[in-house]
Amino acid sequence: MLTVYNASFQTFIVKKYLNYLSKELNTTITVESVDISFLNKITIKNLYVQDLHEDTLANIKEITVNLSVSLSTKYIGLKNIKLNQPYFNLQHQKDSVHNNLFFIIDYFSSEDTTSTKSNWQVKLNQVKITKGHFVYDNFNYDEQLAGIDYNHVDISYLTTVLNDVEFLSDGVACGIEQLKFHEKRGFQLDNLVTQFKISGKGIEAEQLVLKTPNSLINGSIVFATDSFSNLANFITEVKITSSFDSSLVSFRDICHFASALDCLDKSVIFNGEVKGTLAGMKGRKLEITTDDGTYFKGNADISGIPNPDDLFLYITIKELNTSKEKLEQIPLYPFVKETFIKLPKNINHLGNMNFKGTLSGFIHDFVAYGTLKTDLGIINTDISLKFKEDNTYYQGKVRTKRFYLGKFLEIPSQIGTIALNSEVKGSGFSIEDINATLTGNIEHIIIRDYEYSHINVDGNFKNQIFSGKLAVEDENIVF
Repeated sequence: MLTVYNASFQTFIVKKYLNYLSKELNTTITVESVDISFLNKITIKNLYVQDLHEDTLANIKEITVNLSVSLSTKYIGLKNIKLNQPYFNLQHQKDSVHNNLFFIIDYFSSEDTTSTKSNWQVKLNQVKITKGHFVYDNFNYDEQLAGIDYNHVDISYLTTVLNDVEFLSDGVACGIEQLKFHEKRGFQLDNLVTQFKISGKGIEAEQLVLKTPNSLINGSIVFATDSFSNLANFITEVKITSSFDSSLVSFRDICHFASALDCLDKSVIFNGEVKGTLAGMKGRKLEITTDDGTYFKGNADISGIPNPDDLFLYITIKELNTSKEKLEQIPLYPFVKETFIKLPKNINHLGNMNFKGTLSGFIHDFVAYGTLKTDLGIINTDISLKFKEDNTYYQGKVRTKRFYLGKFLEIPSQIGTIALNSEVKGSGFSIEDINATLTGNIEHIIIRDYEYSHINVDGNFKNQIFSGKLAVEDENIVF
């Protein structure tokens, strides 16, 4: 009887079985040693499994299982399973129906499809993986040039601790106490803690704390799918439901999942809820502070990700606080060129700008409807803005109250404040390059310290000269 507890004898028996199994499967399965402490602990060293293409399927330096078994209550408690330096190489060969693990799964699958309920209760308390390496290649697809490629994944330095593992009919649920790894395309996860579930319906991560070298995310996120295969079309097929609390999000991390954002070296502090696919997202109860200090509060509907040229925005703004200096730190696509938004220099005179209203359109072509409070006064707008390389073009309605036009145009000795209600169409903002047609009413304007009122205007201002019609009731104006 004592022979059964001898590690050498146990290893001999297991090797005999693995030799038999290798012949059955037409592959190679080997082990260096096995040590089984009766109903308490199992240690396996250097387990090697080959696939049918004579490539490594699995190679695990050490497996340790601590367990408790009760024959009377039919209970198996797996206290913990430890995998030290495991390597898994999952492959899907070109034009093959199944991956290289299927032949093993198929061998152990019962031909009897009728379900029978086991009287044994099995509980898995903890799984620990140290210095793991996981590779997945689907050779039906070429490798992507940028971003994480879900058909060609290579995860190294994998360390994780999983608690209270529960096996579902089509997935698994557990508490993740620790998870960190490097992915070959450059993404690095320093740690992740969450209540986790993965199944054919998607991936859930509640009570999430995620840390990378660039980001720190707090909240919850659900990736809903119809099947696991949808993950390969993440942008259009995966529906996201998420909430974030004071999360630092860096685009240096996001670009691994949306390659069009590559080289966008910006980050934001993010609060709020985000729903939808990456191709069409809705943000609600949003509060965003950029790394340059711009603050936004409101809701946003965004479509066209990941191509910034197709990016369409409808943004309801409760508060947007920024300045020329901050806006000019916004990079332009493609971000690899390191070019930024460029505004006319006199925009700087507006100082701190606070906007409330809506923005709708594309990044370089949108309509701004709302109220803009500046250091020079208040502007109400319903105006289309187009930002082109040569100039900024605008068309729409503008209304001001006591706006310091002279300071804005950098001619404060000639012009003071203006109250304007007008249609405007033109380009440029500085006194040198304005070319604008104005149709409407000037309620008042101060010119050379004199206030004129009730002026109807219909004309064009270009090259610092106005040409058109003015109708004004003031005895001090002589034409």
